[in-house]
Amino acid sequence: MKTIALYFALLFLSYNTIAAQRSPNTLSPAEFKLRCANAHGILLDVRTPEEYLASTIPGAININVMDPDYFASHIKKLDKNKTYFLFCGTGMRSSEAMEEMKKAGFLKVYELNGGLTVWEKYDLPLD
Repeated sequence: MKTIALYFALLFLSYNTIAAQRSPNTLSPAEFKLRCANAHGILLDVRTPEEYLASTIPGAININVMDPDYFASHIKKLDKNKTYFLFCGTGMRSSEAMEEMKKAGFLKVYELNGGLTVWEKYDLPLD
């Protein structure tokens, strides 16, 4: 019985640690889709051009974060007053891109938690 209680206590602590690390700017697929539509946000696919051409969320613009010079030069052209919604394959690159955009002075930047991997699990639309 003590083993089961210990297991659940550890599970609870692990979940709370992960939840605490999640940024308020990291959105679930449902939140991401809803906020993007309501805010008339700009959707940015930060994956490579090859990944973008294979499939993407409808309406997304591709700005490859894996090419730092390309990414930096392209975000300089964006309006910092608009709202941006970023995604990648799993959420790692979009998190990096979001931090770079915040450093550059963008205030309204959100990312898709889990990236397209999670988006597809919810059977949400792709191009």
